[in-house]
Amino acid sequence: MNRTRLTLFVLILSCLFFFGIAFIDGPIWCVDSGSYASMDFSREPVYPTFLWILRTIFGENRYLFVAVILQSLLWVYVTCMATMYVYDLASELLPQDKRGGFFKLVFVLLVFFSQLLTSILNRFVAQRGSMYSESIMTESLAMPLFVLFCIRLSRWLVYKRKLDFVSLVVISFVIVNTRKQMMIVLILWIAASFICTIVIKKTRSVKHFLIVLISIVAISASSKLFDCTYNYLVRGVFHEHTGNGMGALCVMMYSADRSDADLFTDNEIFPGEKELFLKIYDECYDQEILLDNFRGTDWYSLTDHFASSYDVIGYEIVLPATFEYIKQQNPDMGYDQIRILDSEIESHMARVLMGQDKKDLLTVFLANLLRAFAYSNAKPAPAIIVAASMALYGLYVILLSIAGIKMRKKESYTEIFVFGGVSLLGLMINAGVVALLIFPQGRYMAYATGLFYSAILLLLTVDGSFLRR
Repeated sequence: MNRTRLTLFVLILSCLFFFGIAFIDGPIWCVDSGSYASMDFSREPVYPTFLWILRTIFGENRYLFVAVILQSLLWVYVTCMATMYVYDLASELLPQDKRGGFFKLVFVLLVFFSQLLTSILNRFVAQRGSMYSESIMTESLAMPLFVLFCIRLSRWLVYKRKLDFVSLVVISFVIVNTRKQMMIVLILWIAASFICTIVIKKTRSVKHFLIVLISIVAISASSKLFDCTYNYLVRGVFHEHTGNGMGALCVMMYSADRSDADLFTDNEIFPGEKELFLKIYDECYDQEILLDNFRGTDWYSLTDHFASSYDVIGYEIVLPATFEYIKQQNPDMGYDQIRILDSEIESHMARVLMGQDKKDLLTVFLANLLRAFAYSNAKPAPAIIVAASMALYGLYVILLSIAGIKMRKKESYTEIFVFGGVSLLGLMINAGVVALLIFPQGRYMAYATGLFYSAILLLLTVDGSFLRR
């Protein structure tokens, strides 16, 4: 089967899968969906604007279904592109004799399945019972865009083509303004570029690394401007979305001790902040949702306790306490201004609490990091699955190292090595950021799962002698 037929085959399967389930299930309204549809102040601009445009054109009764169809279309495109991209990298490594067509078909099906793995598990196995492509949430756009970003980045790192670079700029801008977690693409771009244009002597190019740095600064600045402009047009307030400090504060509060109140000194900007901290801490302690209340004995039960505490700390205790604090000092302040000041207080408290004893903070981070890695390619329980997950990482590193060695002898292995490295690096950065700022769960960790398994299949073909026997 030639490439054209394989591409058509993958396209048909993708359409049947994504559009078929979209028509069967329809739009999936999730816990956070309402805040996107209502264009809440705490949300990044792209997805609420996307829904607003569709609502304006198609009306209240149809816009959600149209959104699901467009989201599914994006997933179809990215699934096909990723499958055929990995196939193209492996094509010359697969058998070229009469058996080659069969092996190529099997390889394409395996890569295609790895791209669908997260969707299949979420729809047919997990308690969630639905796919991100049909859900009214930012993951519906952010997940396929992340895969597309990694492919474009791999191409650019090898060939330095202008089209790939422009694509990276556009995708970065869109995805960062879709979901703040996706700031990881900028970190990934810097890290991968540093390795490929500074560390590796063969591909060293200080010029290209400086271009990347300038571009990322420009993307960050323009994203903030876009966010502020969006909020000005929607609610008349020139300010970026609120809630940016909430994640860090929840983590800091969870690992804090009551004695950390001494870190808060009297200041003119937030007078009485020490008392606010104590009020929040005491309420959290009474509800037994802090590390000081944890009575488990293993890392997994710690991450469970942290995950169940996180939203309670943030939304049931911190937000009401800070709103009350603001209203007491500013009784005539409008709602939007309260939201802005609330974000500033949360960010300031999180920075102050960074001065706490780092032992507890590090304990929580490392436990969450292990769970994040397990979630990124498997499931964090039971223990045997965690062990299998870690073994897969070990296999991945070994295969990637072999590709790196062969790359020195044969130029065609370069892009395979880069794609494998970018996929793993993206997974690691995402795991680290999630473990640092929130708690690991499936929808935060699934971004690189398809890339991970596709890369393993690709790296296994680097030594294709087993196929030629």
